[in-house]
Amino acid sequence: MIPVECLEAYWEAYPDDECFYLEPSVDVIIGTADKSYEQPEGETKDIFMDRLKRSKEAGRNLFYEEWPEFKYIPGAVY
Repeated sequence: MIPVECLEAYWEAYPDDECFYLEPSVDVIIGTADKSYEQPEGETKDIFMDRLKRSKEAGRNLFYEEWPEFKYIPGAVY
């Protein structure tokens, strides 16, 4: 599980994005105005925070490039 401290660090870095747990699971979703991304299998606190650090260094959000796009299922309750 990605701890809430990671989500808080993401919110600080990218305040215009959404970053939340997809309930009832503990998977993290990152949402922009037009797309959403879901954490890949095996994501850990260390991997998450490394990606956030690399994003800052690169000057772009690598979560958009390295996380798979979340596909909403029509009619599903989220």
